[in-house]
Amino acid sequence: MQVNVLVVGGAGFVGSHIVEAFAREGHVARSLSRRAPQFGEIGGVDYIIGDAGRTEDLARCVAGSDVVVFSATATTPASAHSDPEFDLTSLALSG
Repeated sequence: MQVNVLVVGGAGFVGSHIVEAFAREGHVARSLSRRAPQFGEIGGVDYIIGDAGRTEDLARCVAGSDVVVFSATATTPASAHSDPEFDLTSLALSG
């Protein structure tokens, strides 16, 4: 069964692997991220530049999705260690 999947943060390291796995299995894969793919575009994936922290961007992308995978983050391991509260409460997604 083919599903329509949206990966929030699909242009980042973890998200790009999730997007690739869904696309490889024949699903309709879309990526919502604030920037272009960091690790190269994957054929057949619809890349959407937007901000999941903005209601209108997220609502537009979630519409029609059967599955939503959230893999976005605004921090790195170093910044998460130095400011764990920001790591847990940040809305500034950078997937």
